[in-house]
Amino acid sequence: MHMSFTAVMFVLGFCGVTHAQDARKPWDCDARQSQDSTLFATALDDSLEQPRRASSLERLKELARQCPLEAYQLGLLYRHGADLPGNFLAKDSTKARPLILSYAEAGYSLAYADLAEMALAEGDAREAMKWAQVYLYLRAHSSSKFDHRVGSFDLSGYNADLLRRAQALWRRKMGAATGLIQEDLNGYFDSVGEKPGSDLRQREVRPSSGAMKAPQILKKGSCSPSMPAGIRGGYAVYLVEVEPTGRASRVLLQNFSPSPVLGEKLKACALGYVFAPFTGEDLRYGVIPVMFGSDGGATLRIGK
Repeated sequence: MHMSFTAVMFVLGFCGVTHAQDARKPWDCDARQSQDSTLFATALDDSLEQPRRASSLERLKELARQCPLEAYQLGLLYRHGADLPGNFLAKDSTKARPLILSYAEAGYSLAYADLAEMALAEGDAREAMKWAQVYLYLRAHSSSKFDHRVGSFDLSGYNADLLRRAQALWRRKMGAATGLIQEDLNGYFDSVGEKPGSDLRQREVRPSSGAMKAPQILKKGSCSPSMPAGIRGGYAVYLVEVEPTGRASRVLLQNFSPSPVLGEKLKACALGYVFAPFTGEDLRYGVIPVMFGSDGGATLRIGK
């Protein structure tokens, strides 16, 4: 399979948004409580003493009860376990799933892809297909409608590969019971009080790095990574720590799918960013997602 790449620069995380107010969960999060991803970054930093990292993790857990960003970050720690460098929490999908879903329902659509990838890894065909469908509906990059004439979906890029894998699992586990696909999608929208065609797509939240103003980008990164054999689509998301001088002091892997090997393979895409100096002494954080896919619509997307 030939893999080609086209760099499409977009910045999904570098914006100082507050948390969505119309989330399904009644969040009680004062934006000033946000730790600007400091807690998450500290918990993953294995160069620090363990008591400091453990204290940051405990505070992250406390804020996760009130703030959707911290809930999502905690969910990622539980989702990946030791596969996420520096993470000392054990993998626990039962704990991860509701935390990730809470941020998805707060408006961050990539979290639905997280749920789909988790279900794929666990072999749950209905959950994998449902979350893939919701993700694609919200992203509107690929049709989420099953075409009975050809027995497939409209596919492209990472979305193509996600649906390809969800469809393959569906055929193995569910056979020809394709009527359940639309039933599950409609059932989920009904459960959250949304309908296709509503303003659900307009509720997209950028994955804020916290309440603090994000660093200004002077130059975006670019890269041409070689992908591991057998991986046709996926993503890695990086948390970038920026000093007042504009220097990126750390680039931490925050999320990935479907394999942890992507974290190192795609890191060069995030390392190329150059930031403007800013006043003050506090560090600032930004989030850079890198997505890629093949199968005719091959693209490498850095940011959004």
